[in-house]
Amino acid sequence: DPGFLESRILLNLDSEEDGIFYIGCAGGLDTIVRLEVGLEDPPSGWKAYDIEITGLVGGHSGADIHLGRANALKLLARALGAASRETELRVCDVRGGNKRNAIAREAGATVYLDPGKLERSKAVLARVQEDLATEFASTDPDLRISVEAASPNEGAKVMDRAGQETFRNLLQAIPHGVVAMSKAVPGLVETSTNAGVLSMKGNVVQIASLTRSSIDSAKMDVVDSIRCLGALAGASVETKGGYPGWNPN
Repeated sequence: DPGFLESRILLNLDSEEDGIFYIGCAGGLDTIVRLEVGLEDPPSGWKAYDIEITGLVGGHSGADIHLGRANALKLLARALGAASRETELRVCDVRGGNKRNAIAREAGATVYLDPGKLERSKAVLARVQEDLATEFASTDPDLRISVEAASPNEGAKVMDRAGQETFRNLLQAIPHGVVAMSKAVPGLVETSTNAGVLSMKGNVVQIASLTRSSIDSAKMDVVDSIRCLGALAGASVETKGGYPGWNPN
């Protein structure tokens, strides 16, 4: 009831540390992007392989987002982009992350390749791994990209070329990381967003993000940018689970 509390001051004791009081809190909002892609049979004679991103540190999308750790979903987009530019591949399935509020540690894709071009594809992905190892040497030293033979279900389909390109572009464009630091509290992340879970069911690819900010208008600005990306890609965008921020006072 509105009259239940009459005090003017709230002490937040949710720090999990004795003697610590919180002076602010980031609000959050889940964003789910769903993209329908066309499906077709794999090219004749091509075989299935799993491309896996592993070895990342991950972490909490609120407490650790400022540390700059690698996000497996974003790395998967880069790996697929590099491989498809050098040797054609067709995506059968994608997956990655397991919680919207966790920085994704693992991600993967089942793809079909011309077996005659497998070694070339492996060489491309090895170069990508080398580049990423340099970028994330201090945060994710055990980062690894592997390619292994896969066993998809009988009758498995692959994305058509147009759908595959739209999916890859969307995944690479979805924002992740620190968006803005607080101008009032040194060292405090004010706004951030986490691309948390990638999944595919039937012909629908789903990317789930959690955006956080202590300023509600800033949070909604990031969510709107994701909504705009979805619109450009022809995807549907759903928001849910919102809760307000508490600007530091």
